[in-house]
Amino acid sequence: MEIVKKNILSIICGVIALAALVFLQWPVGGWYADEQKILDDRVKVNDDLSRLRTTRRHWPVMPDTAGAQTILDHFPNDVRIAAGKQIEETVSKQAGKMKDITAENNKHMPLLPDVLPFPGEQRFAFQRVYPVAVQKTLPAELQFPVPPDPTGAPVPEPVKPLPPTNDEVYAESYRIYRTNFAPKIITVAGNPVNKTQVDADWQEAAGKLQHTMRQDRAQKLKMYVDDDAISISKSILNAPGGPKESEIWYAQSSLWVEQDLVAAIKRINETAADVTVAPVKHLMRLNVAQDQTMYVNGSAGGMSAFGAGGGGAGAPAVDGFLRSPTGRQSNPLYDVIHFSMTINVEASRIPQILSELQKGKLITITHVNASSVDGLAAADNGFLYGDVPVAHLYIEGEDLFLRDWTAKLMPEPIKAALGVVAAPPGRTR
Repeated sequence: MEIVKKNILSIICGVIALAALVFLQWPVGGWYADEQKILDDRVKVNDDLSRLRTTRRHWPVMPDTAGAQTILDHFPNDVRIAAGKQIEETVSKQAGKMKDITAENNKHMPLLPDVLPFPGEQRFAFQRVYPVAVQKTLPAELQFPVPPDPTGAPVPEPVKPLPPTNDEVYAESYRIYRTNFAPKIITVAGNPVNKTQVDADWQEAAGKLQHTMRQDRAQKLKMYVDDDAISISKSILNAPGGPKESEIWYAQSSLWVEQDLVAAIKRINETAADVTVAPVKHLMRLNVAQDQTMYVNGSAGGMSAFGAGGGGAGAPAVDGFLRSPTGRQSNPLYDVIHFSMTINVEASRIPQILSELQKGKLITITHVNASSVDGLAAADNGFLYGDVPVAHLYIEGEDLFLRDWTAKLMPEPIKAALGVVAAPPGRTR
C-alpha cells in the first residue's frame, strides 16, 4: 500500500493513458458520418436559400400570349397577395358562369312537357308525336323552310329529299301529255289526223324529263336525305299498350342527340343555295341506339349491367377506352351517348364540317373514315352533287348530357341502371 500511496499520481496517469488507447480502438466512425450528413444538409439548405434569393422570377406566360416573359423584381407583399386573391375570385366566378352557360346550352326539353319522368297516359301522346318528330320534322329541318300561307291554307308537303323515282317521272310524263299534248290532237270525222306527230313530240319531251326533274329537285333541296336515314325506336311504334317509361327515355335521349346533329348540319348548310353547293350534300344514316347500349358506361357493349348499377358506385372498373378513344364513361356529372353518322360532303370542307358538328354542344367526334365518291356514278342515280370532289364520311362520336338537368327527368329504372338512385320495388311502367 505504501508503494501505491507514493506512486498514486503515476498510477492514475497510467490508467488514463490505457483508457485512451482503448477508446481509440472503439468503432466511432458512425458518429463522424452522422456529423458529416448534418453538415451536408446545412450546406444544401444554405444553397437553396441562396438560390431562392438570387434566382430571377417571371410572370407565367399564358398559352394565347407571345413575347418575352415579364420579370418579377420583388417578393409578393400584402398588396400583391390581395390582388392575386382578387384575380382568383374573378377566375372562379368566370368558371362558374362558364359552367352555367354550358349547362344551359346542354339542356334539352322533352318532346312533350309532362311525359317524363312519369308518363302516365301521356305515353300514348308520345307514341303519336314521336314518329312525326323523327320521320318528318327532323328531315324538314335540313331543307329550306316552308313559310306559312298568309291565307291560312294548309302548308303543302315538303319536297321529297331524294331524286325523283321512275314512278314519279312516269306519272309526270303522262300529266304533261294530258295537259300539253293531248289538246293538240286534231280530229276529223272522228279520226285523229296528227296523233302520230303529237305522240312523237311527247316522247321526245318525255325523254328529257328525267334529267330535268332531277335538276329541278336538286335546286329545291339543301341536301338529300335517305328514307329512314334517322334512327327511330321500334319499341315506341310497336307497343299496343303504350311504351314503357324506360322506352320513352331511350327514344327521347336518342332524339336529343339527333336534334343536336341535325341542328349542326342545318347551320353548316345555312347559306347554301341548293344541294349542288352545300357542304353537306347527302345524309344516308344517323344512328343512335334505342336502348341501354346507347351509353358509354364501363363496358364495350354499353352499360356494364343494366339494372346492376352500371356507372354507379357498384360498377366494375372497366377501361373506358374499350368503347371510346376519349376514355369517357357515364359518371355522376354527365352521361355519354354514342352515335354514328354516314354523310356525303364536299371534300375540301371536311375540316370545317367536323368542327361545326362539335360547335356549341358537348359533342366529340371520335372516329372518321373518309373515301371518295364517284360523282358520275352518283349523277347516273340522280344525285347531283355539283362540280366539286365529294367524300363519303363515316363518323362516330359521343354527345354528353349533364345530369344537372337529366336526373330530374329520368324514370326510376333508368336512375337505377345508371347508378343515380335505386329504383323502388314494383315501379316498371
